[in-house]
Amino acid sequence: MTFLCLGIALALTCFLAFVSYVQLLYLESLRLIRREVPALEFFREKLVDQIGLEPEHGSLSFSLVKHVSLFLIGLFYLCALVRPGVPHWQSVLEAIATAFVAMLLSTYLVPLFLHRRTKGLWMSGALPLIKLVAKGATPLAALIRLFQSLLDLDKDVRGEPVPADATEHIEALITAGAEEGILEEEDRKLIHSVVAFGDKSVREVMTPRPDIVAISADKSLEDLRQLVIHEQYSRIPVYQESIDNVLGFVHVRDMFELDPEDRQAK
Repeated sequence: MTFLCLGIALALTCFLAFVSYVQLLYLESLRLIRREVPALEFFREKLVDQIGLEPEHGSLSFSLVKHVSLFLIGLFYLCALVRPGVPHWQSVLEAIATAFVAMLLSTYLVPLFLHRRTKGLWMSGALPLIKLVAKGATPLAALIRLFQSLLDLDKDVRGEPVPADATEHIEALITAGAEEGILEEEDRKLIHSVVAFGDKSVREVMTPRPDIVAISADKSLEDLRQLVIHEQYSRIPVYQESIDNVLGFVHVRDMFELDPEDRQAK
């Protein structure tokens, strides 16, 4: 019984590595900015259409199979390591440690190695197995998608705002750019602040009329200088007679470029 459980656990570990690799390819296909490697190109050009799953559905289906396999691996390693005369706590610790090593190898190291170091041509021979796994996971994946749809429907009924497609695409681009090192942290914050303005009204960002800092056109440059020192703005509106009649803006930089004599005379 022990050897049977151990054999099943090892077989499931190999199966988990295979499923995790396929899921990784689907996830990489979803990236807006992706690192083109031969295995990914072969998968997208030759296998995706034959499998019959869109990348989003494929990543969900193989993710479900992956997590079920992880659960079964833990059970079978525990079954294999429970032995007469050995305390149960020791068997549990051994099973946890063994399952952790198996998980690390089969869900991270092996799939990443296959993705980066192979061309993926061997997957053509495994296509029937991929289709079988995809078909077996279809009912559970459909149930998960139905549950997600019900959650989204509940948001609509309660009147909660549903993110616009444009905003979702921008967020995805920001995330992809940050992950790939294309966007610096300051750039990411700047783009986020711009996107955040989409939810604001003009009233939230406008300056009320009584609070507008401006200067009359008949004032001297010395008056302008004092106003700039006090308010510390780089541009000041210039009006004629009334604040409602704005003639334009004066740039503080231009004022300081004048000679002191000219500044006093104007």
